[in-house]
Amino acid sequence: MSRTRHRVACLATIASLTLCFAAASESASAQQLEPQQQQQVEQLANQAYELHQQGKFAESIAIYLKAYEISKAADVLFNVATIYDRKLHERELAADYYRRYIRTPDPNPELVRRATERLTALKKEAEEENARRLAGPPLAAGAAAPATAAAKHGTTGPTPEEREESQRASRTWRTAGIIVGATGVAGVLASLALGLAAKTDNDAANRVCDGSSCRTQSGVDDASLAGTFATASTVTFIAGAALTAAGITMFFAAPKPLPSAAQLTIAPQVGTTGGGVTVAGSF
Repeated sequence: MSRTRHRVACLATIASLTLCFAAASESASAQQLEPQQQQQVEQLANQAYELHQQGKFAESIAIYLKAYEISKAADVLFNVATIYDRKLHERELAADYYRRYIRTPDPNPELVRRATERLTALKKEAEEENARRLAGPPLAAGAAAPATAAAKHGTTGPTPEEREESQRASRTWRTAGIIVGATGVAGVLASLALGLAAKTDNDAANRVCDGSSCRTQSGVDDASLAGTFATASTVTFIAGAALTAAGITMFFAAPKPLPSAAQLTIAPQVGTTGGGVTVAGSF
């Protein structure tokens, strides 16, 4: 059936060339053909048809365009557009020849309607293709499987990797807090020792000194050492207290580990005495 329709279309094209001879006086665009040219055009049309039937669509188009160069018959442009559209799927070339046919001086109204419909369809196809290209490739079926399984069983919460990372961060903060706090406690204890040493030297100096005057050099030395130890005790106590406070803050301000995933499973039950739903989960 398609072979018959295409042959009729080709014969119609050839017939239109003959009609162009009669309409030459009425249409300035029509080209008068000599008998030899008319015969050549008919031969080219038949050759293009045979190539089309053999599936040699590009060669068929080339022969059709040779016939058009001789006859300037508009129907040839429509044939070329149809081959680009239906056979070669060259959307842009098909649209170009459909437009060229519509712009000819005396196109067939029915073919104009069909060409217009195809132009609209081709434009829609191009827009849909661009939309798919912008959207990117679709997700593979396997990629969506883990999420689907989790939704089915009601599993929520962080992944094991996220929980492990949060536990590692929490341990790091707490360990650092313990080290800093222990250093601070050591500093406080050192300040107490220095304070005791300062008191011992000060007592020794008071036994041989009366106010600012000392009877012996050892009293002077003991008073000097007492002052040095007292200053060191004060500085060490302040630093130790600060470190202790920082360690306590770091320990209790450490990020909390993420909880384990909660899993909720809902299963219907049907028995001889009725039905129900079993809900089980881990949190």
